[in-house]
Amino acid sequence: MIRLSWRQFRLQAAIAVGILVLLGVLLAITGPTLVHRFHTSGAAACTDTGNCPQSADAFTNSFHALQIVVNAALYVVPALIGMFWGAPLVARELETGTYRLAWTQGVSRTRWLVTKLAVVGLATAAAAGLLALAATWWSSPIDAVFDNRLTPSMFGQRGIAPVAYAVVAFALGVFAGVVIRRTVAAMAAALAAFGAVRLVLTYWVRPYLLPRHTFSFSPKLAGLVRPGLTSPPAGSWIISTETVNRAGRPIQDGGNLDLGQSIVYRPATHTLSIPGAGTCHGVAAAAKGPFTQSGKQGILACIQHLGVHQQFSYLPAGDYWPLQGIESAICLVLAAALGAASLWWLRHRIA
Repeated sequence: MIRLSWRQFRLQAAIAVGILVLLGVLLAITGPTLVHRFHTSGAAACTDTGNCPQSADAFTNSFHALQIVVNAALYVVPALIGMFWGAPLVARELETGTYRLAWTQGVSRTRWLVTKLAVVGLATAAAAGLLALAATWWSSPIDAVFDNRLTPSMFGQRGIAPVAYAVVAFALGVFAGVVIRRTVAAMAAALAAFGAVRLVLTYWVRPYLLPRHTFSFSPKLAGLVRPGLTSPPAGSWIISTETVNRAGRPIQDGGNLDLGQSIVYRPATHTLSIPGAGTCHGVAAAAKGPFTQSGKQGILACIQHLGVHQQFSYLPAGDYWPLQGIESAICLVLAAALGAASLWWLRHRIA
C-alpha cells in the first residue's frame, strides 16, 4: 500500500522537488551577496542604532523581485498543497470509483487512508520545511533591518509556522475531499477553509496566546513637538492603540487627538472639555483659540491635568518563538482532528 500511494503521488512529488531545487539554487547563489551587502552598506550597524543611512535603505531593495517571490511562496504554497495534494488525494478515487479495487483486495479502509495520509503528509511537512528553512536563512539580513517578523504579514512566512500551515491545509483538503467526493469542488472548499483558518489564527487567536504588554504616554498633537516621546520596544507587534482617560477607559481609537472633534473649546468661559475625560477651567493659553500654537500648549496642559494618555497593547519581539511553537501546535492538533474526522467519515458514511 505504501508503494502504491507513492506511485500515485510521484508526479506531484517530482514537480515539488524541481521547484524547490530551482528556488534553492537561486537563494544559494544570491544569499552570500545579500549578506555581503548587509555588512558593507551600513545596514548591520543600523540594526543596533536604529539610525539607518540611505545606503541601508537601498540594501533592503536588493533582489527585490526575488524577495517578492520568496514571500509570496510562503503564502501560496500551503494553500496549493491543500488544493492539489490534499483535496484530490481521496476525492479523485471516490469520484472515479478506483477505491473499490483496493478495498476488495484485502486492504481495509483504515489502512488505505492512513497510508495515504502518512506518505503525502510527510512529503508535505518535508517540502514546506525545506522552503521555510531556505526562506528564513536567505531573508535573515533583510528581516534584521526591518525587525518586523512578529507582525501579521510576516509571522507566517518564517520559522516553523509555514510547515504547520501546510500540514493543516493538507488535512483540510483531505477532509473536504472525503466529505464532498468531487475533486474540483473539494479543491475550492479547501482553499476557502484554509483562508478562513489562517485569518482566524492571525487575528482572533494569536493576539491572545500570550499576555499582552502595555505602554502609555500623553497623546500627540499635530504641530506640537514633545521631546522624549517614546514607543514600544523595536520589533513589537502593536495590537491596538487607544486614547484613554485616567481610569483607563477608551475615549478614542488611535493616539492622535482630533482637535476638531475630541476637544470642545468654549471661549466665553475659557474652558476646554475632552468628552469622556473631563473639563479644564481657566486655560489662559487657549484665550486666542484652541488651534493656535499657544492654544495647543493649553490643550496639552489640560490633557496632562485630566490624565488622558495614549495606550499601546503589544507583544514584544521576544514572544516570537513561543508564539511560533504554540500556534504550530494548534495547527498540528487541528490537522490530527481533521485526519481522524476524515477516517470516521470514510468508515461510516461511504458505502
